[in-house]
Amino acid sequence: MDTGYHISLVKNSRSSGYRRSENDKELAKRAELLYEHVIPAIEEVVKTGNWKIYCKKIELYDRFVWEQSHKGDKSNIFAYAKIKIGPSWLEQLWAPVFERIRIRLVKIWGDAFPKISFELVLIQNQKKKVIESLLSTGHPDTKDVDGGIGVKVLFKNKEYILPIIIMEGKGGHFDKPLCRQVNNLFERFKATNQEVFCIGIHDNNISVGKESQVQSVAGSYDLMVIQRGENRKNEPYPSLNFQRFEEVERVCISYLKELSPTNFNQISLKESDGILLRDHLDTKGYYINPKFEKFL
Repeated sequence: MDTGYHISLVKNSRSSGYRRSENDKELAKRAELLYEHVIPAIEEVVKTGNWKIYCKKIELYDRFVWEQSHKGDKSNIFAYAKIKIGPSWLEQLWAPVFERIRIRLVKIWGDAFPKISFELVLIQNQKKKVIESLLSTGHPDTKDVDGGIGVKVLFKNKEYILPIIIMEGKGGHFDKPLCRQVNNLFERFKATNQEVFCIGIHDNNISVGKESQVQSVAGSYDLMVIQRGENRKNEPYPSLNFQRFEEVERVCISYLKELSPTNFNQISLKESDGILLRDHLDTKGYYINPKFEKFL
């Protein structure tokens, strides 16, 4: 597990159209100092599973990120949306949960299925490696996801990850269109393998309409978690709720210990005729579904 992924982004990230100010440089230095307490907290909680102590030890840094990121877009590096420092913190924040699940699952499955060879990996900053769907032509479609664990596989001489747990983290304001967007992502993963466990981690500003039914907006979620505060309650700083971390670990282990690594090798292929979209757009200027070509 990379404990420094987030802070390296704070120190080194750049974005077109935004130049770091002297204030940004000072904020980055302050962040580095505060983050010195985060790394040992991460390392400790992976061993102990004491999420209450973990949330307490990282609170100073979490509060710092929260306050800076809520000062208005482009006011500083934390508040500039394109740099994505806030989202990277959410990913880093939850990585220990999935690392603990991975370690525990290696032991549980290793004892239960000694003849099955498998390698479980943490999904953290895995670019274009997590398989979302596998086309009938043999082409894997991949997706960058925010966290989770999976089984490492070799496919066409390339390393990929077949997901076991997928986490999408969306901090800040989370409305109905965004909820459906995440739900659609989870639906695509489940179309490939129904056993994949899909988790959404959010802040306390979920404005999905009170009349919205689960099946219409979040039917493919297996677990939706508000990581801090009370939903829609405006607070200067809503602190992290350690019980949410406990619940995610407990639910995932309880579910997965009843399964085996082979459950996640069973992939439903997505039918494809092999047509390349750009070939049509670049040469003809349009693409039309073959069944409607007769109407041209």
